[in-house]
Amino acid sequence: MAALLIATGVVLPIGFHCAGLAGKVFLPMHLPVAIAGLLVGWRVALAVGFLTPLLSALLTGMPPLAPVPIAFVMALELSAYSVTVALLHGAGRRSPVLAIAGGIVAGRIISGLVYSVLARAFGFELDPVAAVIGTLVVGWPGLIAQVSLAPALFRALDCWEVFDDRCST
Repeated sequence: MAALLIATGVVLPIGFHCAGLAGKVFLPMHLPVAIAGLLVGWRVALAVGFLTPLLSALLTGMPPLAPVPIAFVMALELSAYSVTVALLHGAGRRSPVLAIAGGIVAGRIISGLVYSVLARAFGFELDPVAAVIGTLVVGWPGLIAQVSLAPALFRALDCWEVFDDRCST
């Protein structure tokens, strides 16, 4: 399952870019990572979140590794995102929507902090709060898609995976 989700996280952004849809707006890599957080334990979700952007960068050049290591920032962001989703969802089987919302918050906070540290390394000042707000504003269509599509896809995959009668109701 982890390999399938990582592969989807590499291929889905290619389709979005081919269709002229900006990755930082629609966040296609985030969707399979969110599903990983819902479907597998936090350790596997961590691996999916960390490896997906790095493998995508190595295989496709997106997200870039240089001059600004966006792939590295995304690896940290998606790691925090997937682990938070897994922990929130796994703790008492909380709502997938709430787990994803929590994951979005955690991932975006990590992203803002890492971007502000990188900005300082490049000689710029970037307020971490401004960085978080900026990523939320730019990525709102993708964030809405994650909260709405990931729970439905999770339900379909969860039912398919266990082959039980829960899916027929």
